[in-house]
Amino acid sequence: MKKALLAALALFFFISSGYTQDLIIHRDKDQFPLWYSSTKVLVKFKDATKNNFSQPSELAHGVKEIIEGYQKDYAFLTFASKDELMSALPSLRSHENVVLAHPLLVNESGEEAAGFTDLLIVKLKKGFTEQNALDVFKKNGLEIKEVDAYQKDIYYLSGQSVMDDPNEVATKLYETGVFDFSQPNCLRFVKPAGVPNDPLYSANWGLPIVKAAAAWDVTSGCFAIKIAVIDDGVLLTHADLSGNLLPGADVTGGGTNGGVSAAGETHGTIVAGIAAATGNNGIGVAGIASNSKIIPIRGFTYNSNGTITDKDMAASFFEAVARNADVIVMSWTIANGTAYYTAINNALNNATTAGRGGKGCFIAAASGNAGSALHVQPADIQAVTMVGSSTASDTRNPDSNYGTNSTRSLDIVSPGAQVSTAVTGGYTNLPSINTTSYAAPIVAGTAALILSINSNLTNLQVKRIIAETADKVGGYTYSLGNSTKFTDLTHNNEMGFGRLNIQKAVERAAGGPITGADFICTSASYSLSAFSSLPSGSTFSWSTSNSSALSINSSGTATRLASYVGSVEIRATITIPGGFV
Repeated sequence: MKKALLAALALFFFISSGYTQDLIIHRDKDQFPLWYSSTKVLVKFKDATKNNFSQPSELAHGVKEIIEGYQKDYAFLTFASKDELMSALPSLRSHENVVLAHPLLVNESGEEAAGFTDLLIVKLKKGFTEQNALDVFKKNGLEIKEVDAYQKDIYYLSGQSVMDDPNEVATKLYETGVFDFSQPNCLRFVKPAGVPNDPLYSANWGLPIVKAAAAWDVTSGCFAIKIAVIDDGVLLTHADLSGNLLPGADVTGGGTNGGVSAAGETHGTIVAGIAAATGNNGIGVAGIASNSKIIPIRGFTYNSNGTITDKDMAASFFEAVARNADVIVMSWTIANGTAYYTAINNALNNATTAGRGGKGCFIAAASGNAGSALHVQPADIQAVTMVGSSTASDTRNPDSNYGTNSTRSLDIVSPGAQVSTAVTGGYTNLPSINTTSYAAPIVAGTAALILSINSNLTNLQVKRIIAETADKVGGYTYSLGNSTKFTDLTHNNEMGFGRLNIQKAVERAAGGPITGADFICTSASYSLSAFSSLPSGSTFSWSTSNSSALSINSSGTATRLASYVGSVEIRATITIPGGFV
C-alpha cells in the first residue's frame, strides 16, 4: 500500500515595511493575508519579577492591561487604539526590561492568529552539513539555543535579528537554500473543540448510532495499542482512567507528566475517557477502546490564555511517536489564517509516516465548532483524519466545521458521547452532544479497535477502513471524486465519507463482513469477504448460536437441522498471531 507522504512546504514571505501595513504570506499555492493587531502586543521580559507596576501605563504610555502569557516572562499588553499601540512600540522596545515587543498577528476576520516569540525554527536540508548551517547562523548573528530532542537536524535559534524582525531573518535563512524550512516560533491560540454544556445530562445517545456495542462483541481493544491524548493534561488519579494510563509527558515545562495542573483543566480528561476509559469497573462509562492504553501528553494549558508555541506543539507529536503511540487524538484547533505551519507539518508528517515503526500513527483531529467551511489547523493535512460532529438525526451539527474543496475535506462525522469525569466531591457524567471535541476521540477509539485486531495496518489503511465503512446518512449527496483522499469513494463536504459505523469498521478489519444468504432452506455457504487482508498465519473457525438448529462446517457450509424455524447467528472466530479475537 502506497503511503501518503507530506512534503514540507516552503514558506515565502513578502513583507511590507512597518507594522501599519498588511502582511501577505505565501504557502505553497495559497496565500494568507495577515494584519497586525491594533490593540494587543506580545512582549517578553528579561526579568518577570520586575513587573510589579501599580498602573499598566508605567510600562509604556497607553498600556491598558498587562495579561500574563504562556510563561511568566511573556505578557500580552492591551491598548485602546492602533495610534496608542504604534506610539508605545518604540518605548517598549527600548525598555531596559523588555526583550521583544511585537503586535499580534490577526487574520482577515480580526481573530488573533499568532504571536512572535524569541526563537526561530529551521530544519537543515539533506545534503548540507551542520557546519554549513553554523556558517549561515554566524553570518546572520544567530546562535543555537537548542537542538531538537527528536530530530537533530532541527535547530532553535535566537539573536537580536529575531527579536527585531523574525520574518526578515526567516526569509534570509530560507533563501540560502540550506534549509528545508525557516520560520518564527509562533505562539498559537488553542481553541478547544467543545465544552460540556449540561452536567446533568446522562443519556449516552451517540453510541447506539455508531453501533459501538456490536463492535465490542468483536473487540474492546488491546492493551498493546496505545492512544496519545494531546490536550491540557489528564487527571492521573481519575478512577475511570488510572488503570489505563501509561507514563505521559508535559511539553509545557509544567512537570506534570501529562497530568493537569489546575482544577479548571478538564478537557483532556474527558477526551481521554471517551477514547479509552476503563470498562467493566462499575464507574462512569466505558471508552470506545476500553482495553487499550492512554498516553497523556500535556501540550498546553487553558489557564494561560489557551496558548501553545510551534515548538511545543511539534514536541507533543514527537513525544507521542517516541512513546510508541499507535493513535493520536487532538480535540482542538488553532486560529486560521497564517502560513507559519511548516514546523507543525513536519512533526505531523513524522508521526503519520515514521510512527509505529514506519506504519504511521493514526491521527484523529477535531474540525472545530465555528460552523463554517474552514480549513483548520493542525487538522488540515491529508494524512490526518479530520472529524466533524453529527446530530442524533444523522445530519451535520450546525456548529461543526466542514470541508471547502476536494483537497481540504472533512473525512468522517460522529456523534459525541459522554465520559465520567472528576467534579467537586466525586464523579459525574458530562455530555458531549454535538461537539467535535468529543467526536474525535470516538474515531480515535475506533482506530484503536481496528489496530487491536490487525496491528500491521498502516495509517492510510486504517483511515481507508473508517472511510469505506461509513454510513451515507442525512439525505446529503455523496459524490465520487469529491475528496482527493479516496477518489473512488463517495464524499460530501459537510459529512465527509459519512457517519462513523464502528461495527462495520471493526468487522472489515477482522476480515469481514460475513457474506452469504440471509435465509436457509436446507444449506448455504458463507465466507469472510476480506480475510486475506489479515496478518499471515491468521486462522478462523465457524460456529452458530444454536447448534441444534443450524450446523456449520470448517468450509463455511451451514445446514439447517430438524426443520428448525427461527433466527440463528453465524459467527466467525478469528485467531491472529500474537492474540485472539
